[in-house]
Amino acid sequence: MSFNTRVEAHAAFVGGVVAGILSEILSSGFSIYTSSASSYQLVYATFATAVLFMIWLYLNWLILLIGASVAFFASTRKWSVPGCAACISALR
Repeated sequence: MSFNTRVEAHAAFVGGVVAGILSEILSSGFSIYTSSASSYQLVYATFATAVLFMIWLYLNWLILLIGASVAFFASTRKWSVPGCAACISALR
């Protein structure tokens, strides 16, 4: 994957939409947890929220990279897996 390359506008849009949808789903799940965390004991909910916030942050960066990969693949149309030519030829 080449990171210093031109990306077509429609490919960037597709990657942005995919990343945006995934990020909203993840954020909705995190907000549901934080709104219901008050039902737990105060100390345990605070520690768990801090850990889940770090996991949420990690997953958001992962989603950003997934969106960039989708944009790259949509731009170059290289959908094959390296070293798996037989897999692609079997699908045709």
